[in-house]
Amino acid sequence: MPEPKPTLESINRIEQYYKEVWSNAWSQWKRDDDLYWQKYQVWDSALNRDSYHPAKSTEIIDHAVDNLMVFTARVHRWPTGDEQVQQERADRIERWMVALFEDCANFEPQLPFKTAGKYMTHYGLGCIDAPGLISMKEKPAGNRRIHWNPFRIRAPQPSQVLMNPLEKNPERALKISHMLSEDLSRLTENKSKQRGLQVDLHTAASNPYASIPVREYWSKDWHAVAGPSSLYYVEPNTWRIQPLKQAYSGFGMLPMNQTRVDPFYLAVGITRGAHEEIIAFAQAMSALHNNITEHGYPMRGTRGDPSEFAEARAGSDILQGERDDFWVEEVSSVPRHLFNYIGQVLSDIDAGTFSPSVSGRRQAGVSTVGQQAILSASAGKKFVALVRQLESLATLTASDILRMIDVMKKPVTIHGYTIGPEDIERDYSIRVSFELVDPVIQLQNRQIGASEVMQGLKSLETFWDADLKLEDSSGERIRLLEDKIRADPQVAAMLAAAVVQGMGLPGMPGMTEGGPAGAGQQGLVAPNGQALASTMGAPTANPPPPGSPMENMQAGEQMRQALTPEVLSPSRTGQARTGAMI
Repeated sequence: MPEPKPTLESINRIEQYYKEVWSNAWSQWKRDDDLYWQKYQVWDSALNRDSYHPAKSTEIIDHAVDNLMVFTARVHRWPTGDEQVQQERADRIERWMVALFEDCANFEPQLPFKTAGKYMTHYGLGCIDAPGLISMKEKPAGNRRIHWNPFRIRAPQPSQVLMNPLEKNPERALKISHMLSEDLSRLTENKSKQRGLQVDLHTAASNPYASIPVREYWSKDWHAVAGPSSLYYVEPNTWRIQPLKQAYSGFGMLPMNQTRVDPFYLAVGITRGAHEEIIAFAQAMSALHNNITEHGYPMRGTRGDPSEFAEARAGSDILQGERDDFWVEEVSSVPRHLFNYIGQVLSDIDAGTFSPSVSGRRQAGVSTVGQQAILSASAGKKFVALVRQLESLATLTASDILRMIDVMKKPVTIHGYTIGPEDIERDYSIRVSFELVDPVIQLQNRQIGASEVMQGLKSLETFWDADLKLEDSSGERIRLLEDKIRADPQVAAMLAAAVVQGMGLPGMPGMTEGGPAGAGQQGLVAPNGQALASTMGAPTANPPPPGSPMENMQAGEQMRQALTPEVLSPSRTGQARTGAMI
């Protein structure tokens, strides 16, 4: 049953309802923000104490995002059949989708999926607004393969998106944002030119840069844009795609006896359970900082007039009086147990968030690379669910993009890769992953995989996909065949003849109109009559091992023999000096 056309009243009701649903989570996010931006209160306001805010609260989020998450997409598309053409189409879609994700990131001030991953780590919830579509009028005319990206991928702040907290991609959603007055006026003016669309024009304010609150409503059937007290326009959603998606970090869970769903228990950031420990750490560091400050700048006293004493110290006058007339305040030393306490608090923070070993720091007692690798791999498991959630958002986005291309019925070219509805075949299944690869483990997997291929235990294509992480196996197979063809002596000679003709040297010695003299037997011929086919990629009868001294001597011999008899051959390196052949 189609959804009724939204009105200003219905949009107001949706906004009011979801604001109540998300209110507890938003309050917690405000505390998380104060912790991240180091605006939290270290001491009670009644205590007049200096505060020191360590960077620990910010470091936890930043190191988790930078060291445990990868935001370069790897795409896999399943072929729609067993034929070679269907495999080539799947490979083409994989290359195209990777290029699209990279190009969409170029249009945004922040990397979309890194931003969503950071929100997910910090707030426990990440959102993606995609695929956004720009005007179709910007499509280049004709069927030329011109780069044209009509899609956009954005990562809005989670508090700007109001959706059902129990659905990843619900049927309806509301996005709250702000637009400049002149931009909103231009948008409504352009929409008024569409035939059959009723638009309430926004009149630009006296200040064209005034910020206007805007609510954007999305559903499978409708798309509407409304202001605080006006509904600018409502249009049918011809794409049948609701672009707003959300995913939780996996750090939270719903408690029992819930009368209504409260996302406060689902949207849990990584620092939720360590708030008290972070504040305690700030208090301990503040005490240490204040003690050091008191030692470095102690209070001074005098038996005489304090004002004269202060004036004399400020200037260059000599203090007059006895030694006992002046003294410095005695400050107690830092107790040893304070450092033990700081270490215990840091240990509690690491236990409640993640181990510092994943950020490249060696833990106490760890002396070998293997021990550090084991600890890092174990600590990284905390983020497995979070990365999977981020991958699911990217996968849903990629699937929606394929669906939109199918609806557009137009090919789209991104950086030289072109796909159209004939490549998709009404199959929108695709998988996007963000794999964190350890170089050492990857090298071991490649060595083991190559050994299994040599023993016949693994196919070459499985080795490419699982161990080498190639995204275009069919294209790689063709390129390998091309390399073998170029290595053929006759083909190498023909290619060389084409290059010589392109250089405008048709009368080069040793060349004929049909190619090099004796191409069928020896390829290119040097002026001294010696074959040069081996230098063009043709294999020799008994080639020396790569990098061996014999290979270097053979290469040098070919260079000396390539000279004409009229040119004096150079001597071997060092022969004239040592009197011995090297």
